This record gives sequence, structure tokens and C-alpha cells, in this order.
Amino acid sequence: MPEATGTYSQEFAITFHSEDAAKAAVVELAPLYDDYAWSTGSRWDDCNPDDTKMRDVLEKHGYHATWYLNSPTIHGGDFAPYGKGILKGGNSIGGHGWSHPKLSYMNCNRLFEEVARTRVAWEAAADTQVTCYAFAYCDFRNPMMGNQGQIDLNRALRRAGYYLSGERLYNDDLFTDMVGMLLLPGDGAEIDEYMQRALADEAAHREFPMLSHTMHVWHRTPEAWEKFEAQLDKYGHNPDWWHCNHNQYAAYRYQSLHTTLAHPLREGKTLRVKIQRPRLLDLNDSTPLTVRLKNVGRKDVASLQSETADCVPSDRKTDVFLFHLFHDRSRSLPEKTGLVSNAENRAALADRDEDADFPGLKGLLSFDGKALRLILRNQTSAPFKDVQVIYRLPLAWKEGLIRRVLKEDIKPGAQWEDIVTPSGLTTDYRYTAGTAYYQAQVDFLVGTEAGRLHLDCHVRNAIERDASYPQGGFSRLGLIPDADMDMDKVVDTIRRDEFLTEPWALQNGAILDWTSADDTPFTEPFLDPELIRTYGSFNCKEAGYYILQSEVSADREQPVQFRRTHQTVQRIFLNGVEVSGGAARLRQGPNRLVAIYHTAFSNKARFSNFHGEHAGCFLRLVKPGTTERLAGLRFDPAIRN
Repeated sequence: MPEATGTYSQEFAITFHSEDAAKAAVVELAPLYDDYAWSTGSRWDDCNPDDTKMRDVLEKHGYHATWYLNSPTIHGGDFAPYGKGILKGGNSIGGHGWSHPKLSYMNCNRLFEEVARTRVAWEAAADTQVTCYAFAYCDFRNPMMGNQGQIDLNRALRRAGYYLSGERLYNDDLFTDMVGMLLLPGDGAEIDEYMQRALADEAAHREFPMLSHTMHVWHRTPEAWEKFEAQLDKYGHNPDWWHCNHNQYAAYRYQSLHTTLAHPLREGKTLRVKIQRPRLLDLNDSTPLTVRLKNVGRKDVASLQSETADCVPSDRKTDVFLFHLFHDRSRSLPEKTGLVSNAENRAALADRDEDADFPGLKGLLSFDGKALRLILRNQTSAPFKDVQVIYRLPLAWKEGLIRRVLKEDIKPGAQWEDIVTPSGLTTDYRYTAGTAYYQAQVDFLVGTEAGRLHLDCHVRNAIERDASYPQGGFSRLGLIPDADMDMDKVVDTIRRDEFLTEPWALQNGAILDWTSADDTPFTEPFLDPELIRTYGSFNCKEAGYYILQSEVSADREQPVQFRRTHQTVQRIFLNGVEVSGGAARLRQGPNRLVAIYHTAFSNKARFSNFHGEHAGCFLRLVKPGTTERLAGLRFDPAIRN
């Protein structure tokens, strides 16, 4: 079982009218809730003013949605009513990154913060549970980083509490335990051809039995809305399809894949079955499991019983007997959720450290460089019972989650403190650079009401960079518009084994100077250390060149190859010689490295301005024939400000 999800055991009994029926019955879990053939829902990204209209349209046609949202404050305004409003009609909220980021280009600490912070903020704002994540720009894999980048991203998502990915292709290159789905052509496109292919694809059906409308509420005309509603009607009245939101689909699929059934024990006319299923507080959705009995019918079943949970027969099918097994009655999801943030990483509890949902419950999470410290103080008149804590840690730590279950209540007037010392997994700068984000999820009962309090803190790691990574080790000139680029002049200077040092005059009279600042993991968009900042934003509407120069020091002479994005890193020169795909050779001591980087943009190409390469240039010096980074190097800007 993955580290992000715990399990618990249940037992149920099925009594038949005859021993023959008890012997013939086969007990199994249905692949989908109520043994539906397909599930269907919809995904809508960002915080769109037309979301409430889409909510009403979907409700009219019997559909449900999951709204994949960014930071609650990204568009300003009073966001809590908006979040609670779009939940009406059986909908849910998913994460879409705090700043709508291209995650595969970010350093690992920021990557974790982007996904984890969004989840806790929306749970607290809308008093709901967030389990699903959709990638902004559909970006989840940097081709230069390959599997390792996606492995890190998956670890971050699972540690943050997600287990559904809103992308069809997420599992194609690298297996994960994230639940997936099939996305229909979005934003007003025709869906019929794709729908027919999907319905005929048995392999896709087995792995991704969810067909989801998508992706933005960009229906600007009555005709666009009419076309969309016609699509809903055409595929929305199949009695063998489950209309659900993505939380419900994810919870069911994850349970069905990760629940184990012990071999039934037969006692005359009765079958007793033990199962081990994911915990409700990890699933964060109460969708029950559907148990299917083969070789018997409803008339053969005399009774269902579980001492701990409800068992509810289903009338949807007549050829098999189905019933829904709910979670134990003693387990419940929070009715209210709060958030106490500690952006300054303060160690002392203050009066302001409480959420309006739980007045009198003070809390603070902090980190001293080695250990996390959680303080909970009960200044109410009621005890906090059944308290459970999950600490969620960034990727530099071995433990993704650390769990605590309090043996005693936190009584009125009492304070509980916990110290957690995690084990370091790596000191690699890629995992330690930037600001680390830590989070604790506290679930509890107050009287009969279940509550949840999220607490977080931000820890600014050491500012000194690891000079074996290229970030911060280059001087930069640009952006030089295509019409102003004199490639012959640049190449002639480089081939004389010289660095370019002069400012660059543009045709419009502007002068570009060399810079080497603003290239740290603390600067937005918080780039990975293997990215050299160029435009510095994922949204670039200009085409042009950057000239990047570094003095690379090597501890010994050695062969080297350059791993890069060829359509953007157009030319590389080492010690005055152009590197054209084959291996080059580093000298012992200082080497002159120059890269000519081009960022493309076209008004005719959709989303051309949102390529990840706009923000920075990926460059890795590797051992020939491998993708292994050479660590024994030092990058320093050729021109220092």
C-alpha cells in the first residue's frame, strides 16, 4: 500500500436461503460504483466567472463537475462563497497549482508547495475535501529531465494528499498509483469521433473507465452553449453510466484497486468476509464500495450484516446481486475545515493563530532546521477527541507522511505539543533549494461534529547556491529580437575564444546590458537549478535570442556531452569550438561556455506563448552516452554585475 494511504479492516456477513447458494456465491468488488459500465463527469480549470453558469447547466442535464482551481486569492475578491457555490449540485473542487504553474520546470520545494498549498487553502475556504489534481497547461513531464522529474512530481502529489490525475497520458511513460481518466476533446471541439473510439477501446476502458467533458468554461455565445448542451444530452441519458464528480470516481477506483478481500469463510448458509480497505480520512470521500455476488440472485440472499458499517442492497441490476458497503459508522469526514498559516516560521504561539471555524483552538506548526514542532492549545469548553495528525513533508525527506494518533483527548485548558524529527533523504541542491513548505493535517471530533485544521509553515533554506548547477552561473544578454540578431558577429567573437562583453544596441535605439542577477530558486517562477533564467516567465509573446555565458571550472580534463532542448538551445560553444551533437572535451580548470538560446512565438500557434522553455534554458553537462549530470563542475557568470 502506498505511503500516502493507510488501511483498516471491516467484516460483513451474507446469509442465504440455502447452503447451495452459499456454496455457489462468488464475492468480488465491482470495478465501478453500482457496477456501472462507465462513469462520466466534467473537468473545468481555473477560477472562471462563468463557472456558476456551467454549474447550473450541468445540473439541468444531470451531470456533475470537478472545478480545478488555483490559489483562492489569485483573482482577489471574496472567494469562500464562490468555492461553496460551485459545490452545489453534487460537485467537487480539485487542485490546479497555487500560481497556475508549469510544475516540471520548478524546483522541488516550490513544486511541493504549489500542489499542497492549493489543496489545504480550498479545503479551508469551502469546507470541502480536495483529492484530485489537474496540471496547469497540461504540463507534468519535462522531456529533458525524463522519468526522474515525473517521479518527483508524483511523490509531491501523493504526499500532498492527491490520488487522481486529471490527465489521460499521466501514466503512459511511468506507472503510478494515481487514478486516471479519459478526457474528451475540450473547449467546444467535436467529441463524437473520440467518444466512439473510447467506447470501443477495451484496454482503455479497463484502466480509465471515466469519460470527462473538459476543460475551460469558454462558451462565449448562445450557440456555443447550445452545442455543448447538445453533447451533454447525446451522451447523458445512458442508464448504464454513472454520473459523478471526480472525487467520487477517484475514491471508488482507488478503493477497488487497493482493497483486499480475504477468502470467504462459509458457515452453513452464511458467508463471512473480511476486507482491508483505504481509510476514509485518506480517501477524503465517502463513496462506498459495491460488492458483487456472482452465481446467485437477489432472491437467494436472506440478509446482509456488518456490526460496524451499513450494507445497502442495490436494485440497479437483476442478473447479479449488488450491495454497497459503506465506511464504518465511527469514521466521518470533517464538516468544517480551518487553516492556520505560519509564513514567518515563528516558534511562539500567538493570539492570531486560530481559524474562525474553530474559535479557541490555537495551533502553530514550525520547523527549527531539524525537527517539526506542532502546538495545539484548547481554549474552549469542550474536549477535542479522536485527534489524528498527518505531517506532510517536502521531497528532501525520506518520510513523505508521518502519522500521529493521540491516545487522550485534548481537554479544555490543555496544550498538546509534538516534536517530529524526519530522516533526511538527500542533500542534493535540486531538493533543498528554495523555500520548503511543511504542512500538518489535524482531524478531530468536538462533541459529535468532525473537524479538520490544516497548519503550515514556510522555511527559507540556505541562500548559498550549489555552483555545480548552472542556475546562477551564467551571464545573460537578451531578449534580442530576431531582426536585431547578428549571428555572424556573435560567432566570430566566440570562435576567437573570447567572451562577449559589450552591450547590444537594438534598431529602436534601446541598449541591452549583460546581467547575472535575479537567477535564484527564490525568484518567481522558482525554476529548477538546471534551468538558466532567460525571459523569467512562462508567458512570453516575443520571439528572440539570449546569449548565455559561463566560466565552467572542471577538476580534471574529461569528455562531456550537452543535454539540452535543441529547438531552443540552438548553438553551444566550448572554448571557442562549436559543439554539434558529438562529445566535447572539458579542460582542467576554467572553460569558456557560450550558449545561444532562442525563444519562439507565433500568433498563429495556439498557446505558443506558454511554452515552458520561455522561462529558462535547460542545460545539463553529462558523461558521454548517459544522462548522468557531471557534479564535479563549477559554473560562474562570465560577466559579474
